[in-house]
This record gives sequence, structure tokens and C-alpha cells, in this order.
Amino acid sequence: MGLSKQISGFAAAFKDQVNQGFMTHAKEKGLLTREVTPEHKWCQLSHPVYPQWGMCLGVEMWSYPACPRCIEQEQRAASIDALDSLIEAVKIPEEFHNWSATGTGSERVVLPVDDNNRNMAIEAHKFAPPHWIVATGSVGVGKTSWLTALFIDLLEKSPRRYKGSVWTTETQLFNKGYMVDGPKERSAYIKGLIEAPMLLIDDLGMSRKRDALTPWQYETMNTIITERHSRHRITLITTNMMSWNAIAKRYGQHTMSRIRQATRKEKLVPMTGHDRRGRG
Repeated sequence: MGLSKQISGFAAAFKDQVNQGFMTHAKEKGLLTREVTPEHKWCQLSHPVYPQWGMCLGVEMWSYPACPRCIEQEQRAASIDALDSLIEAVKIPEEFHNWSATGTGSERVVLPVDDNNRNMAIEAHKFAPPHWIVATGSVGVGKTSWLTALFIDLLEKSPRRYKGSVWTTETQLFNKGYMVDGPKERSAYIKGLIEAPMLLIDDLGMSRKRDALTPWQYETMNTIITERHSRHRITLITTNMMSWNAIAKRYGQHTMSRIRQATRKEKLVPMTGHDRRGRG
């Protein structure tokens, strides 16, 4: 008999011996009697683990599964870590990380609802792709907080679908476009904004607020809006401009028309109240 066969024989014999020992132990503990349910055990984190009747080693018996609560906590921790990585990749400002607009399956804090933001709360709960949302209101009323919270809710709900999404202010959008080297690089940057599964543009209208847009800025925004509209890509926008006419005056009738058509019921979502960033 060769050495390998001898080793295999010893292994099989050892396995049989272990199984026999286990079955003897199971019988002594009453694990082979279905009519009598064994007591529950405790996992390392002091969660109760209850026995289940089923097949084990080819025999029906009571056995103890892995702790369901521990598994759930591990999966939740992995999900939170994955979401944190997405948020970090999108470069969302840290002050908005812990808020949720809908509270669906999230451990983040749900934004409080009052008469000043009730329209936005309703819009967030009714939101369904590929609709857009345009939140309007004066400085500090919570437009960015609400739309960023919804943005993160969507990332959490469908991380694969929204991987590669972009969060930016209008000023950052234009400045980065100016800083890239060469027309090819600039085209690639704009293409990334067009193809992003979800795009949040904060403070639309704040870049060169007192001056008209440059021809490049005007054309770039028109291109981004037009292409995202035709591709049905989710776009969330905050702005201090209070009407469609104000948006049209700055970006052109065609750009405004596409934004309006993409929103639910072709309406802006107004937010009111005092500047929440102020003190006192």
C-alpha cells in the first residue's frame, strides 16, 4: 500500500471516529430527539442562539446555527462601510454625511420636518427616478441639506446603480473645467458630468452672481442639462433663484425648459424660513 493510500485510510478512520464521538455526544445531549427542544445557547456577544431541527452529518438532529444577530450586524457594518466609501469618493462635504431625507434603512438622522420644508419632505418621499428636483429658497433654509440627504439615501439604496455619481457646486463645476489642461481633458471632464448616474449641482446661479455667464459657462451648462435630460439621468439642483423665469434669464429658455420638464409636475420645490446657519 502506498503512502498516500495509507494517509487517506488514516484520515477516513479518524473522520469516522470523530463522527461516532459526535453522534454519541449528540445522543447524550438529547439532540437526536425531535420531541424535546434543547435550551438555547449564547453567542460571544451574549445574543441568544436557538436550536434548529434539520440534517447534520446525514442525520436529522438539533443543531445551533451561527448567531443571526451577529450576522445581521456584520452585514450592516459592511453596508455602512461601503456607503462611507461611496460618500468619500463623491466628496460630499462632511457636514452633510449624517442626515437622511427619508430614513429608509438608514442609521443616519432623519431631517426634522416643519412648515418651512414640508414641500421638500413630501418631494423626497415621493421621489422616483428619473425625475429631477430643483429646490429654491433664500440662503440657509436647508436646500443643500435636504437634497444631499436624498442623494445619500439613493446611494445607500442602490450603491451599484449610483456608483460614479457627482456632487458639486456650480462654482466648483466651472472652476474645475477651467483648471483642466487642454480641450480633450476638458471634454472628458464634461462627459463625466453628463454620464454620472446622479448629479447634484449646489448653488445654481451663484457663480459670477453679479455678472453674466461667460460663453463657455453658458454653453457648458446648456450641454450638461440637455444631455442629462435626454439620457434621463437624475439631477438634483439647489438655487436661490425663485422662478423659472429667473433661471431662463440666466441660462436660456431651452435650458430652463429641459430642467422644468424633468421635474415632477414641472414645479420648483420652494423652501422658506430663516437662515439656519445663523446664530442666536
